[in-house]
Amino acid sequence: MKLRTFTITIVILAAIALALALGLALGRKQGGAQVEQSLGPLVDLAFPKPPDEIKNFSGTIKRIYGANIDLEIVDPDDYLPRTDGTPHIKEIRLASISSATQIMLVDYTKPDNRGNPTITSIELSDLKVGDTITVRSNENIRDAEKFDVTRVELVRY
Repeated sequence: MKLRTFTITIVILAAIALALALGLALGRKQGGAQVEQSLGPLVDLAFPKPPDEIKNFSGTIKRIYGANIDLEIVDPDDYLPRTDGTPHIKEIRLASISSATQIMLVDYTKPDNRGNPTITSIELSDLKVGDTITVRSNENIRDAEKFDVTRVELVRY
């Protein structure tokens, strides 16, 4: 009789524990959905999603070989700030330079007589690994792993 009472008690306690665990999981899921629904528009207002069409990227040169630049950029889909201090997801994109590509130095350290930065044409050989550049293209390069570049800008502050 004692064994039967003990077994029933264990089964009841296990059922209660399972019900509590399932209830907590369901509450978290529903609460998360409610928070997302109510705060999502506010987050989108403060940190708008990147457009579906992107024609320029800024990033760091990781490698230059021939007429190609390996450019490290922040993943366009990883645009929200990180409250835990972890770094954003980085991607390597291949920017192809052609004879029609303009490579420019935008130098804020030497302003012209109107206070605008001095803009001069430079060569691909003037760029080096570690430089931060902006590349522009005529095509949508949002998801392109390799793309043709119409303009490269190296900015000095």
